[in-house]
Amino acid sequence: MSVFLDTSALYALADAKDAHHAEARRIVERLKAEGAGLCVHEWIVLESVWLVQKRLGREAAVRLGLFFQNNPILKIHFLDASFLEEVFSRYENRHALGMVDAASLLLMERLGLSRAFSFDRGFAAAGFSLEKA
Repeated sequence: MSVFLDTSALYALADAKDAHHAEARRIVERLKAEGAGLCVHEWIVLESVWLVQKRLGREAAVRLGLFFQNNPILKIHFLDASFLEEVFSRYENRHALGMVDAASLLLMERLGLSRAFSFDRGFAAAGFSLEKA
């Protein structure tokens, strides 16, 4: 079983001062024990590394990049042109939805995923289950 990994969870794991840090660590441990796989798309990689670099510095961003490169339970999905067309359509028609979130929700739908490791309530509002500690 795979769980979608969102930027909010990645940031919480990277920043020990984040309000969700301890909960995020507990969720990771539970997911490891379950043998769950994690997946993201390339925009999550870019958004997460950018956010960590902006808030925590380049060294922390490099560590996160290494996490993406050296993690055997993490699959990174790359978005093709047809995927992007649908993402742009969703973004245009749902004013509260950001581009990265639109891509995330669409990928989850296409992969048949029901669970997200995220602290963004938008996933729950879209009908997906949020991981809990």
